[in-house]
Amino acid sequence: MDNTFKLIVLAIWFPQAFLQLVVWMYRVQEKEYRLDKFKILLKSSSGVEKLLLTQIILKIVLIFISPVSLIPIGLFVVLDIYLFSKLLRRQIPKPVITKRISNIFKTVLVGFVVIVLIQVLDIIRFETALLLAELNLIIGIAVGVIVTKPLVEKAKKEDVHKARTKLAKIKPKVIGITGSYGKTTTKEFLCHLLEDSFVVEKTYKNQNNEFGVARKILSDFSEQTQVFIAEMGAYKIGEIAAIADFTHPSIGVITGIEEQHLELFGSLENIKTAKYELIDALPDKGMAVFNTSNTICEELAQRAEKHKKLDVYRYKVGSGKSTKKCAVAKITKNKRDGISFEISLAGVIRKLHTNITDEHFIENLTGAILIARLLGVSWKAIEKACLTMITQTGTMTKNIFKSHAVAIDDTYNSTPKGFEAAVKSLSKYTGVKIVVTPGIIELANASHTVHRNLGLLIEKSADILVLTNADYINDFKNSFEEKPEKLLITTNPDEIIGIIDRLNQKDSVFLFEGRLPAKVTKHIQSLYT
Repeated sequence: MDNTFKLIVLAIWFPQAFLQLVVWMYRVQEKEYRLDKFKILLKSSSGVEKLLLTQIILKIVLIFISPVSLIPIGLFVVLDIYLFSKLLRRQIPKPVITKRISNIFKTVLVGFVVIVLIQVLDIIRFETALLLAELNLIIGIAVGVIVTKPLVEKAKKEDVHKARTKLAKIKPKVIGITGSYGKTTTKEFLCHLLEDSFVVEKTYKNQNNEFGVARKILSDFSEQTQVFIAEMGAYKIGEIAAIADFTHPSIGVITGIEEQHLELFGSLENIKTAKYELIDALPDKGMAVFNTSNTICEELAQRAEKHKKLDVYRYKVGSGKSTKKCAVAKITKNKRDGISFEISLAGVIRKLHTNITDEHFIENLTGAILIARLLGVSWKAIEKACLTMITQTGTMTKNIFKSHAVAIDDTYNSTPKGFEAAVKSLSKYTGVKIVVTPGIIELANASHTVHRNLGLLIEKSADILVLTNADYINDFKNSFEEKPEKLLITTNPDEIIGIIDRLNQKDSVFLFEGRLPAKVTKHIQSLYT
């Protein structure tokens, strides 16, 4: 192989390699630098497609057999050109430039420098150097994640120590909120109910890990802070305990438990154990609050009562007896302008109205009202706050397209219960109802059952399902056996956009459920009035 041909191969390889590196670094960052989450992405067909894994493996195979003839290298070059053009046609997702992502990039560059040096010194063949370079795009990132972890852990430990010290000085009342679903919404509702009576701080959006909570305390807390609402998330046992260890919550709320992130936790029992760490962290006479519309939460509430050191409170929507430690809400009217409901607590029945139009949010609002009352907020203030309540952007956010079609954005997060409630909410609309979704990730063995049940519900409640993830094709196909024409399947962002444009009529109602490709999301936003 002469030097001119080698230069041509490298000139074609480097641009594609750079774009591939950007995509992989973005996906690693998206998965919070957790190799356990990234491993799940690699196992899914959607992940394989996003990471171009099939083509990468094919390229590696071609290099392996390249010593036999030049034909594999020629095919390698053709594949590089194809990948480069494919990446250019996509909207390349770019990682946020942080110190850690920069260090991971530098780790990959060091790998390239070493490979170039040993090739220049003629220690290895050109084909071997090319193979190592391909592997470095993947292994180098993994090494970078591992190498940077001690530095991140050191920084986290320092931030946690500073946050602990700051909290001890300010001494706000800390309310911890966790659960498989409803954490963020309950946090936002509670903050809105409290902010006229207290100086309140809350965790950012869904930045609910140890690092995110500590950073919030260090960046935004003042000596005037009276209440801190900390959303606490976890993917394994021990993570909520770590947050509670330095925040010292006196009120703990579990909003509901289901199979969310089951593949990371390993079992539903592990999920229950992880969420209950918040309750275990409460002090004597601490307030443990459970959404007992969820049967697992009722089970945990009974467990908490046996400890006797805690004050256990419940909230639910529907039937049930109200007491001084149990708030029960009942929806009385649901119209386009909002929901009217009655809430019973401690022998008092109050009629309230909120401009929120989706019934499943009343569950979260009931919990927030219970806690607000425990902190002394008046019913008058609660009534006023309910009238101006809003949901998190991307959480059943209603928009209108220029065509006058309705577009419901529920892409912020997707859980089995949330997905089901979102589909049921379509019943209040008339017109052609279209659900666009990739399904729900990280459900492990529960995935087939969950997606089949969701398919049955969508088949009854909507006119068309646009599935954007190949992982769940068979599950949804089983649910649409009798009406296969209602199921449209594509993972191509351009084709998804084409389907949306074709179905975008004035009588259409779209439900966008779960995270969609960035190119599709950008196009949807361009359609808004």
